[in-house]
Amino acid sequence: MSGGIPPRDRVRDAQSSLVNLAAEGAVLAPRPAAPVVAAPQQRPEGDAAAAAVVTAAGDNATMLRSGTIEKIAAMSTAGEDAASRADQPKIVALVSAATENGDPRYDHFTKRLVAHPSKLGRLEAPHLSSWTRVGRFPSPFKTNPRSLNLGLSFVSNNETILVDIIGHAQHETISREFLRCGPREFIAFHPQTVNAAIVTCGGLAPGLNTVVRELVCTLSRLYGVENIYGVPYGYRGFYSPNHNLRRLTEDSVSSIHHQGGTILGSSRGGFDLKLICDAVEDRSLNQIFIIGGDGTHRGALAIYEELRRRKCKIACVGIPKTVDNDFPLIDRSFGFDTAVQETQRAINCAKVEAEAAINGLGLVKVMGRASGQIAMFACLASRDVNVCLIPEIPFELTGDHGLLRCVADLFETKGHCVIVVAEGAGMDLISDDMRSYGTDASGNVKRPDIGLWLRARINEHFAAQGQEVNLKLIDPFYMVRSLPANATDSLYCSLLGQSAVHGAMAGYSGFSTGIVNGHHVMLPMTEICNRSRTRVDVHSRMWHRVLACTNQPSLCGSKVEEVPVKESGKPAKPMAVRQQT
Repeated sequence: MSGGIPPRDRVRDAQSSLVNLAAEGAVLAPRPAAPVVAAPQQRPEGDAAAAAVVTAAGDNATMLRSGTIEKIAAMSTAGEDAASRADQPKIVALVSAATENGDPRYDHFTKRLVAHPSKLGRLEAPHLSSWTRVGRFPSPFKTNPRSLNLGLSFVSNNETILVDIIGHAQHETISREFLRCGPREFIAFHPQTVNAAIVTCGGLAPGLNTVVRELVCTLSRLYGVENIYGVPYGYRGFYSPNHNLRRLTEDSVSSIHHQGGTILGSSRGGFDLKLICDAVEDRSLNQIFIIGGDGTHRGALAIYEELRRRKCKIACVGIPKTVDNDFPLIDRSFGFDTAVQETQRAINCAKVEAEAAINGLGLVKVMGRASGQIAMFACLASRDVNVCLIPEIPFELTGDHGLLRCVADLFETKGHCVIVVAEGAGMDLISDDMRSYGTDASGNVKRPDIGLWLRARINEHFAAQGQEVNLKLIDPFYMVRSLPANATDSLYCSLLGQSAVHGAMAGYSGFSTGIVNGHHVMLPMTEICNRSRTRVDVHSRMWHRVLACTNQPSLCGSKVEEVPVKESGKPAKPMAVRQQT
């Protein structure tokens, strides 16, 4: 065997891949009609079976999931446990097309995954071996008696997760795919040589401390890394003479997941590429974990590219953070579930206040600079909202289709009204006021407070009409983002931290971790930074569910247009739309 890899390991590597893709443009081809073939021979068992099939099938054989055939055959006797036994199986063997088409047990499969050779590697996370020499060490999961059982869950470097999973029963379907996260059998860093740094940038989000804790515990407990440092107050902490790196241990982070915010501190701005990269090299750091949003990731991509240009053996890994849930490609961002939960409580308070007063109006301003995800899901969760205003849909204030007319009708029919408005909604109505606000240290446009603006306009209108209105403005903005993560987000943050460490120890760099279709993957930073923020699809069934829940009329006439968000000094560009079903 070439490369000195034992035959057993080569077979295991073949077994652990769903398809040899790691590419954009994989084709999900409908399974062709089975030709007339001879009856298949009885398959040998165990490793001998896998080795025999690999030899017979060759490089172009179809890969099947592990134990799938056996599990299907066992379903008739497995009872209620059949579904769980067949859940998310791994690949076990390569099977020739003749065997597949001649065996009736394969009739349960309707698609065959076919690689797109010209696209191989396009969406793979970069590996340090592409520009520098790296080691090859057996994972501690194989050598440490305390964690030998973890070695049963190794992930192959060829195992991928499909991005586009909605297909057509009768036609070929194309899909992108990303490398799956998880521990590798061999790692590129010896744990005793690792000097890891963790930095949190940008605004706060529920779960930041949980991510930090899991990064430290995974590095220390699972891999035996001793030198782990926290970078204070964002990017500037790398080079600022006023701040020192903080040593992080399992004991020092053991209970921080119960706290909101981040023990490392955070800040916007302070990005200086040369100073940061020089500091990283001077401090002999070789793993950097950067937690932040889209602006932070653009900085992380620049750091990765500069370190690669210098041919440094330094893994640069990102973990996406945005409470607004507008990060591209991933299913959701950490902290979002907590934000929706707490926003729902604010809506409940607004409902109580509105019902207790004559012409009561509860106005809740929620987070969402460019995306109305929190507003949309909080409205669906509470089911007490009459009007939901999001940045993706413009609204009129006056006129027959205006918000004021809608509020007046609700006062007449219900006696009260509850409105939820995302912070980025209605910016076209107050665009003249935005010119004097400028941008923050991260380059984000500072916006007028839409909650205060709406309160003033509504009070002025009804005062001019001589009609009583009791408006209560509730702004849970900073309360929501400074909370500790709820159970769902806490679990998600833990898995993000583990996935980031597994990828870095395996020698991958320039990637960010996230969930795609329920699985953790390594997303190349170039794919993330070349995409705009994700917005609500106003033509999706999810938004239609909101309209059915609120029963609100169109507040912008009969035409619905998505509002382009213009950043200071940058032309407005189309924004990605998350698939919502």
